[in-house]
Amino acid sequence: MDTKDQSLQSDLIMSGIAGPAAAALPVESPPPKTQRPKRRATPKIEGRIDLVMTVIAYLGVLGIAGGLWYVGARFTLVFLNTLAPGLATVGIIAWAIPVIITAIELTLWPHSRTSSILWAVFLVVLTFDIGTSFAGFTQWAGGRTVPLFTGIMVPSGGWQLWALGIGCGLLFAFGPERLTRVAIGELKAIVARW
Repeated sequence: MDTKDQSLQSDLIMSGIAGPAAAALPVESPPPKTQRPKRRATPKIEGRIDLVMTVIAYLGVLGIAGGLWYVGARFTLVFLNTLAPGLATVGIIAWAIPVIITAIELTLWPHSRTSSILWAVFLVVLTFDIGTSFAGFTQWAGGRTVPLFTGIMVPSGGWQLWALGIGCGLLFAFGPERLTRVAIGELKAIVARW
């Protein structure tokens, strides 16, 4: 640097101009951030959709429970019709039998405070429900091809039919009542929160 430039520089420093002049020098700054467009928050709508889907799901569970109950009740009536052939002519009144069975199973479901006599009534009705569903199923299904998927051939007898009948009897006895209790409990909780 020659003396003239040094003199000019010292004059600038002394006069205080160097500070602002130095600030005017270009300084590289980071590129500006590109902002994404903000998504509109819709928690209320999303919450409502979740609520509606949950209600629909539990109504579907009630539909499955109703279907299981209907099939189990039909098998009970098929068996009872072999004991009392006139039962089929009674029509809708015959449906009182599965309704009463279900009411007893739902109402008297045992818990720690249930009296021993109610336990006994519950167990007798439950055994009757499982047994009649088992007997009705084995009478109806033995050797039949059920048109489900590609067709399911039910054994015509033997331990396989009995095992299938016991499984169906248990399903038809416990499934609808338990599913109904759970679904109604959840729907009540949803209504209480709403």
